[in-house]
Parts: sequence; C-alpha cells; structure tokens
Amino acid sequence: MIKYRQFEPVIIETREILTEAYSTHSHTYHEFFLIRSGTGKHIFRNQEVSFQKGDLFFIAPGEPHSFVITRTTKATLIKYSDDLRSLLKTYVSKWDIDGVVMASAKSPLNAYIPLSAEDKVIVTHIFNALEAMKEQTMLNEQLILHQLVSLIVIMERNLTDRRYPNHDKLIVDQMVKHIHKHMKQPLLLTSQHMSELFNIPATYIGAYFKRHMGQSLKAYINECRMVMIGRMVRKNDVPVSMISRDFGFTDESHFLKTFKKFYQLSPTAYRKAAIDG
Repeated sequence: MIKYRQFEPVIIETREILTEAYSTHSHTYHEFFLIRSGTGKHIFRNQEVSFQKGDLFFIAPGEPHSFVITRTTKATLIKYSDDLRSLLKTYVSKWDIDGVVMASAKSPLNAYIPLSAEDKVIVTHIFNALEAMKEQTMLNEQLILHQLVSLIVIMERNLTDRRYPNHDKLIVDQMVKHIHKHMKQPLLLTSQHMSELFNIPATYIGAYFKRHMGQSLKAYINECRMVMIGRMVRKNDVPVSMISRDFGFTDESHFLKTFKKFYQLSPTAYRKAAIDG
C-alpha cells in the first residue's frame, strides 16, 4: 500500500482524482477534501460512499482509503501536518480538536461529513479562500489556521447534529468531550464516576453510550487512549516510561502488553517503524 508523506506544514491544491492514482493508500498528514466536480465512490474501512459536487470528507493520518471514479472528478485538498494541528489547538479554547477528529473517524458515513445546505455554501467559500492562499502558505499561515478552525467547527456541528436525537445528543456529546479532556485521569473515566457526573445509572451507562456511539464506553475510552499514546510514541524525544505514567499506567509491563495488543508492535518497534517509514 502506498503511503504519502508531507514535510510542509500545509499544502493546498486542486487536482483531478484518478482511480489508478488513488488506489488504496494512506498518508502522514490530516486531509480535508472538497469535491468540486464529478462523481464516484470513496472507499474507507471497507465501506463505500458515493460522492458528488459539494461533498466534504476528512481523513486522519494513517487511515487507508481509495477512490473509484465514474465521472471525471476534481477536488480541492487541504493537507496539514501534526505540527500545524498543534498550532490549531492554540486557536481553539471552546472546541476539542482531538474529540472532533475522533468523531469524524467514528462517523458511520465513511469519513464523509454530511453538511446542511447553509454549511455547504460556507464550506465552499472557505475552500475558495484557502485556495487563493495556496501560493504563499507561509505568509498566510495565520489566515489559513483561522479557516481550518472554521472547517473543524462546521464538521463538529454537522456530525453531532446527525448522530443522535436532540436530548441524547447533548449528553453523549458532553460524555465524549469529558473523555478526551480527562484522558490522562483514568479515575475520572470510570463508569461509576461518569454515571454520577451525567446522572445515568452505572449499570446502564455502558449500554447507553454504545446505543448512540456504536461502541462500548470501555472500548471507546481504550481506543481513544491508545490513539493518543501512539501519537506520543511516534515522537522520538518522549520516553516510553513517561508516556506510560502520563496515561495512568502504574505497571509498565501492563502498558507494554496493552500497547502491543492494540498496535501489534511493541512501543519501540512502533516508534522505529514510524521513523523508518
């Protein structure tokens, strides 16, 4: 499988999407893409979603995906690095960037972001503005960051608006944000604590969460934690023992077993694979 790499903080481009050029692949960067023209299917996690002009997608790093084109397709791609993503966090105090990215990855709609009619118009204007800055991304970095924040906010509100009924939406949305905010504080993520916090019986909270998210509370917390741990392990300057302690593991051998079960590699091997590419 092809893995595309990017060393620039952000690349903005409009190009024709060809089936043969976009066979199953992944990349090291975060990517928004807006379909400008054409039709086809986007394949992600063995699911297919048909696309047409105006459709928006988001793909996180390391996620394999591909395209099947039925009519000549052009798309505008916004590709940004983890470093730029870190800068985004400094621009966002009200919204949880990690939570939004995880929510998009969990979307049952195959990384497709369903937009309201009003937001489709706004997103098109945002992409047009970003495309106008593509030749001088360093000079326009601050403006680009603001546009990306706008895209992320639109992505969040459209995903949450469609995932569950209004009353439950608010509760589950708060639960997800609580999980991401306290990922390094496992005592605040127990079923007992969360049942008291959200006024849901401890014997029912797991089933309640699974009904709305399609995944058990325990599995969701574990997956989010391991995704964040994997991101930290890829940073060569952070000792694995420190990462283990930061995420509440009191037994390093348990941490190593948990990591290997999730990634099929030891932390050392995973870090080396990330460095070697």
